[in-house]
This record gives sequence, C-alpha cells and structure tokens, in this order.
Amino acid sequence: MSVVSIVHEAGTAVFTPGHGAQTKQLLYQELERETRLVFDEIHTRVLPDAPDEIRRGCHLQGNEFNITLKPNFETGTGKAEAVINQGLVYLLELLADTVSSDPMAGDWTMAHYAELDSVLANQDASPSCSVDDIPEPVETQLNRIDVAYYHADAAEVGSLKLNKVAGVEAALEVLDIEDPFSVIMGDSKTDLRVMRWAEEHGCGIGAAPTHASQAVVEYVEQADTCAQSAS
Repeated sequence: MSVVSIVHEAGTAVFTPGHGAQTKQLLYQELERETRLVFDEIHTRVLPDAPDEIRRGCHLQGNEFNITLKPNFETGTGKAEAVINQGLVYLLELLADTVSSDPMAGDWTMAHYAELDSVLANQDASPSCSVDDIPEPVETQLNRIDVAYYHADAAEVGSLKLNKVAGVEAALEVLDIEDPFSVIMGDSKTDLRVMRWAEEHGCGIGAAPTHASQAVVEYVEQADTCAQSAS
C-alpha cells in the first residue's frame, strides 16, 4: 500500500494510491451547493465571455475546481503583469455576477477583497462603497470564496474552506498518521497557511525559496529567529 499522498489544486483534492474508495478524494464535492454553483457558473463563462485581450493573453490552468488564469507571456514580465491585472478584475466581475444581480454587486465584491485594492486602483476598479455596505446574503457568499493574486503570474478564484491545510489534513487522515512532523517549503500565501497550521499544532517547520513572497519570507525568518532564541 502506498505511503504517498498528493495534495493538489491548492487543497481541493487528494490522491493517495492504493487506498480503495479513498484513493481520490474530491474535497470540493463536500462544499455547500450554493458555492459549487458559483464555481460552475464562472467555469462556464470565464473564457467565452472574456474580453479579447484576456482571451488572447491568458489561458485557464487545468484545474478541476479552482479557476486560475495564467498569462501567455513569460511570468514576471510587464506583459504578464498587465494581463493578470486585467484578469483579476475580470474574475471579480464574474464573481459579482454570480452572487447577486444587483447593479451594486461589482462594487460590493471589489470592496470585500480589500487586500487587492492596489491592483484594483491600478485598473480604475476601486469600489465606490465600503465593506459595511455589503448586504448580509452577499457577504455570506463572498466569505466562502477566496480570490488570490500572484504578481505577473496568476489570478485565481478558490474556496476559503478548501485550502492546502484541508488537503494536508485529509492526506494525513487517509494515511493514518496521527502524530506528523512536516517540513513545508512554499512561496505563497496558500503555503503560509500550512506553515501556520504546523506551528499551531506543533507538527512542523516552514522553509521558503529566495523568490517567495515577502510575507512568507518574513514568517520563515521570524520563526527561525524564535527557534534560535529558544535554543
């Protein structure tokens, strides 16, 4: 029986060879029906409805659940940055259309993802309202959905409930590992969540390559400093 488990699609699925019915776990099938319908709608529209510059300049990464736009240009270049910035706004607009038919849905959605404000401002897409203006039903739906931006690399819509932590926990469960110790090497906020999970549960340490995002590098350096101080 395999002792290897692969967490893929940022935690929405887990593949563990040789474990019968648990070999392939599609964790996204356990999400609320309303959330799955949002993703179904965006998947249907994301390329056919895209503006020409996005359709020509991006491709859809082969995800089974998450919706990830990748540039048709070298990652990190000015062209990649421009098309991913446009793609982020486009994904937010699609998301807004799926969660509400109200004319204010776009502004509500842009306001909800305030951490993306610098990109939205660059694209003249800053909201005209605040988070406090978002109706509760719309806020409830948006609270289930993660929108990620990777500079000049990708724009993605995913589930907040299903992240790499959920995938790692599912993998450990099917492998029947009760007291794990993990080394988490990562470069983005999705990896940072796993590092923080490992720290919280005392079951691992984090590491980062030199190209990792600033937040990840700072976290790993701080954790290393604390460990040296403790020793």
